[in-house]
Amino acid sequence: TADLTPASARQAGERAAALDVPVEEHGIPSLASAPALGLVYGEAIDPVAEAEDLDAGPLFVYDVVNEEMVFEGPASPHSGFRNVMVDAGGRAYYSIGGGELSVYDPATNEITTHPHRMPGDWLRASTIPAADGRVFPVTRDPDAFFVLQPDGSIEGLGNPAEYTATM
Repeated sequence: TADLTPASARQAGERAAALDVPVEEHGIPSLASAPALGLVYGEAIDPVAEAEDLDAGPLFVYDVVNEEMVFEGPASPHSGFRNVMVDAGGRAYYSIGGGELSVYDPATNEITTHPHRMPGDWLRASTIPAADGRVFPVTRDPDAFFVLQPDGSIEGLGNPAEYTATM
């Protein structure tokens, strides 16, 4: 197998390794991480269901410290499959349509529906948490910036001049 380790990591004596497919027979269009917790979050999509215009798939959580999958949710609705937003507490948010978000909480290992709606239909991109804990995402349908406050509330910030793919 090929050595996937960047030169700087090899010099430090570290080595990268290929991981198995986290969710069998699914693609992974979006990933995010909570580095302080050693967790990687991903949205998995069933390509057959997507071809039939059914947006569903599990959120999965991989523990990079213990090198194991610690959570795989049900094949629940997703919308957009373009961004997993992570707050300062390591909670992962993903779109379920209609401006709603599902939230995975690593403290409880459960998914719930966030009580506040986004200003657009689905989550397109987001920043990492700022020093004060705020996260700045953008939605689609309509394109709209908002802020996720540390208390979980959502405040609209206006519309971008153009489509925003990354932040």
